[in-house]
Amino acid sequence: MNKMDAVRPRRRPPTLFRQIAARLAAFTLLFAALDVGIVVFTYSRQPESLAQELLTLEATKAQAGGVLSPDLLTGPPGAESWSARYVEPGSPELRRVGETGIDGASTLVDWTRREQTPRGYRISGVRAIDRGEERRWLAMQFEGDGIRPYVPVIVNEIIQHVMLPLIPLSLLLLLFNVFAVRRVLQPLRHAEREVDALEPDNTLLRLSEPSEPREVNTLVSAVNRALGRLDAAMATLREFTANAAHELRTPLSIMQLSLDRLPAGKQRDELQADARHLTRLVEQMLDLAQADALAVDGHVAIDIADIGRDVVAAMAPK
Repeated sequence: MNKMDAVRPRRRPPTLFRQIAARLAAFTLLFAALDVGIVVFTYSRQPESLAQELLTLEATKAQAGGVLSPDLLTGPPGAESWSARYVEPGSPELRRVGETGIDGASTLVDWTRREQTPRGYRISGVRAIDRGEERRWLAMQFEGDGIRPYVPVIVNEIIQHVMLPLIPLSLLLLLFNVFAVRRVLQPLRHAEREVDALEPDNTLLRLSEPSEPREVNTLVSAVNRALGRLDAAMATLREFTANAAHELRTPLSIMQLSLDRLPAGKQRDELQADARHLTRLVEQMLDLAQADALAVDGHVAIDIADIGRDVVAAMAPK
């Protein structure tokens, strides 16, 4: 590892909230793609419906133009031939509807016909164009092959029946899931703050266990059990230190008495100094073990002046 790698800060892993939100967004996009695929497959199996929708779409373009002119229509993409013209109620294109025996001028309706040709298919039909009180009839016909001429219809259906309903629904679902995920992760953030507040001097503190969700409760309970085992291990270590210090006091006292019986000299003085040093060390270990055994609440206010007065009063001659 070079120096640049050592200096470069570690990249923080993504949060659980971000991972869940990303997966929800990916699932929404996958669902939208699946819905689009279903629409395309369904319409590709219904050529008659595609033909009707295509002529209706072209008639809508003519009606949306500035004037009632079929010259504004360019026809569907990929069409080998295309024609559009306005016809009168008595024209041959409208007599097919008049065969019902009712007055043709008052009962004209839209119609569409799809025919197979050696090079593909031929679509012909009539649509009513209304502009205020004026009504005219637009006769259209085109020839094509394959699904390319129907692309505008499929795109329009995807926009009208997939995108428009799905986008607001997906956004609402995503916002709801974001809110739900934040609410579910709130106990974890609370547990994180409690863990950061733990003090090494007070091993009796534990994390508050939330009632829900169960997964967070299980995790916090496991952390509390781990803290309990750590506290028990530290208590065992303190107990061992106290016992060892207590057991060493008697041998050191006996050794000190034995050193006192030695002849006076430099060697005895050095041994006695070492013995006193060991005795002081053992006393400190015993005091430390006794202090560690005391459970002191770090939030209790202590008046040092009162403690000083009590100590002075206890040490004053009586």
